[in-house]
Amino acid sequence: MHSPSLLSLPREDSDRAYYCRIGKRPVPTPMVTLPQLKAHLSLLRAIQDLRTTVEEGTDERFPEYVKSLQAPQRWIWIVGLAIERFMKWIHTVEQTDLSAWVEDQLPPLDVLMVWHTYMLNPHWYAEDCDRLMILRGLKNVDGYLIRSLVAVGDIGAYEPSDAHRQAWHNACGTSWDPLNAAGDGTLEYHGVVCPQCLVIQSVPNVDGKGHGYLQNDFCIDCTYCGGLITKERLVVHKLVRDIVRNHRVDDELHKHGLGVYLAGTLRTSKRAADISNAASIKKRLWNLKICSDSLAAVVHQHIRQGFPTKDSKKSVFFTVPDISPSPPIRINHILSAYVSDRPFSVELVGAILRQGSFIHKIHQLGWTVQDRFHDEEESVVLEHAIARYHAFLDLLSTSTTALFVPTLDIDLVWHTHQLLGQRYADDCLKYVGRYIDHDDKVEESRLANSFDETCRAWQATPIRCSLHALRVSCADPRDRY
Repeated sequence: MHSPSLLSLPREDSDRAYYCRIGKRPVPTPMVTLPQLKAHLSLLRAIQDLRTTVEEGTDERFPEYVKSLQAPQRWIWIVGLAIERFMKWIHTVEQTDLSAWVEDQLPPLDVLMVWHTYMLNPHWYAEDCDRLMILRGLKNVDGYLIRSLVAVGDIGAYEPSDAHRQAWHNACGTSWDPLNAAGDGTLEYHGVVCPQCLVIQSVPNVDGKGHGYLQNDFCIDCTYCGGLITKERLVVHKLVRDIVRNHRVDDELHKHGLGVYLAGTLRTSKRAADISNAASIKKRLWNLKICSDSLAAVVHQHIRQGFPTKDSKKSVFFTVPDISPSPPIRINHILSAYVSDRPFSVELVGAILRQGSFIHKIHQLGWTVQDRFHDEEESVVLEHAIARYHAFLDLLSTSTTALFVPTLDIDLVWHTHQLLGQRYADDCLKYVGRYIDHDDKVEESRLANSFDETCRAWQATPIRCSLHALRVSCADPRDRY
């Protein structure tokens, strides 16, 4: 006998009607659908399979020096190359109707993995799509990631047409298959701008000494000026560059758009692009006595000397002439977007690795098994998770300060909702009253304490408490309430 569908139960059933209301607003339809959840699980399965193949290290396409790496380092190498491919791809994205887009522009699995992780940082992803000119294409195909996955079905088994493969190669200069691309030499080097002379350098992604761009001890001498190039100096250069961009000059606005403002200053909890807030912060950091062509001088003076402490980024706010510090909390928020020298406000390598931990837990539950939720009886588990996610949003609406921690099933639905892009933001603002970010960098000690607080808040309401987790393993202490 099949269990009744939770999402089809009448609202009069008070034990199951909780999903119908978030805060003071009724929710007429589920925020996430079963096809979207199943498509998302298919992507997670494909990513897990790719990681397993890479960590096994037996593929003949790998260069010899990569085969000698430990499994985790080999995966980090592939992740780094995937981000390189993502950066090539975003310049090529064009808006068409969905079916044509899937046929002609859907990227390879490793690039989808990067895009997926980026979108699971919804605050930064949305702000970057507004700030960065290179992301205009992605902004124009808002919501296409999850819709494409639904259209394709099993993304792990997806095979593009020959024309699609060739179009990808022509546009991005690498093979469609990520393992072919990893071994054919097309991604051997990465371009960086020397922080001292501002000349673009081509540096190896990996070398035998551990000094490659994708390695922990990256450092190289500039072939033009002899200055030392390190990740730290590249990040400080990125920060200084964004500080000195003149937001009051038309040429700068035309060239950089909202990129004239610092990351972390445009998007607020209730406004998507608060230009007045961003301009106010920029004004506090920079009075216009610094002219727009001073970047080289600033970099030469302050980065050439180097910053010996871990607070080198923060020191820029206090050592660059004519810059006054904003409040410490605001500085910390801004600086959290300046961890990588890439244009994005999310350090994508670390984010993908953290997301890998979540994928592994879902995989251990058996939720990524092919056709696991094919029949109605199994699908009720996902429907129940959707109902619990609605209840979790209702809990979020009760406090603007508490850190409520989701269980794995709720987190899966939450992630899927975030892949809807602007729809996710609109839903949060409408039902919760503010944009809800998703932070996967919370310290374990705070996470544990917050989970205990979440359990108490969840169990304080009988209807919410009745929506207990279904078929979630007890191996993880944060698996049920």
